[in-house]
Amino acid sequence: MSAATPAPEAVGAALLATSLSIVAGIVLLWVLVCRLIARLSGWAALARAYPDMAPPMSDRRWRFRSGLMRFGSRYGNCLTLQVDHAGLRLSVLALLKPGHQPICVPWHEVSVRRVQRFFSELVELRFRSEPDIPLLIDAELAEELAEAAGASWPRESGSDGGGRVSGR
Repeated sequence: MSAATPAPEAVGAALLATSLSIVAGIVLLWVLVCRLIARLSGWAALARAYPDMAPPMSDRRWRFRSGLMRFGSRYGNCLTLQVDHAGLRLSVLALLKPGHQPICVPWHEVSVRRVQRFFSELVELRFRSEPDIPLLIDAELAEELAEAAGASWPRESGSDGGGRVSGR
């Protein structure tokens, strides 16, 4: 005797259910990975300490920029930085949003110092409420941010490199 062949409708429904389960699993895994990165890097802690609640007062944005955070977490070409009177605003590309709420750090909470890493000159930003979470950005980007922020930009603290990043 031959085995009964399943109806085409049943096969189609099973394939659809399997496909939807796989897609849902991939999306769930992506959300979990993004949240894990946010926790390990310190982004989640910064977002709790400095939630961005108000709309930006400046149209000046630096998109697709890179930064390094805690435990070597690298945000490569996915950061958006913005400066206005309220402070330094940070956000990530929409694809990385899970666990990465926008941040607005008031200027009086930011400290700045130049650091030399391998062959690159970087600027390390630290935040008073979360001092163990650094954000390292390219020195050229820091200069642009300082120029846009003007007198609001924090004075540079002790550094292990040359030069100076300061508001004008």
